[in-house]
Amino acid sequence: MPTFYYLSLEGITIGSTTLPINKTTFALNADGSGGLIIDSGTTFTYLAQSAYNLVRKEFVSQVKLPVVDASDSTGLDLCFELPSDPSSVKIPSLVFHFTDADLGFPTENYMLSNSSIMCLAIVGSGGTFSIFGNVQQQNFLVVYDLHEETLSFQATECDKF
Repeated sequence: MPTFYYLSLEGITIGSTTLPINKTTFALNADGSGGLIIDSGTTFTYLAQSAYNLVRKEFVSQVKLPVVDASDSTGLDLCFELPSDPSSVKIPSLVFHFTDADLGFPTENYMLSNSSIMCLAIVGSGGTFSIFGNVQQQNFLVVYDLHEETLSFQATECDKF
């Protein structure tokens, strides 16, 4: 009996830049390694390290704020120092490209902030596996169709239920 629900992620776009991630990066290997699973019990999304390195580099390039080390207090690898007026900060969009659909995220689903820092809520897995975590799933209805072997996302406002 299968234990995990695997997703077919083919690429990632940050702002207008589609990252040069090899399409096999998120593929499930014959030996059971690799792949991208969805897990609402995992807080952050963990990307295969090679993909995460590209994501991190692109966010650093596009955000244009000082990078700060807040990993001890946040558990996150990439954090930026916010200016006194954070409303002036321009955050690039984030889109995951799946086999049959593109999923764009609201900023709060990938950037977490307080009054002084803003952190990318995605981390590297340290290996080849990836997990689609719950921060990225927030305010989406997630529909599992086991018969058709499909997964659907519908943006919603969960606090309205």
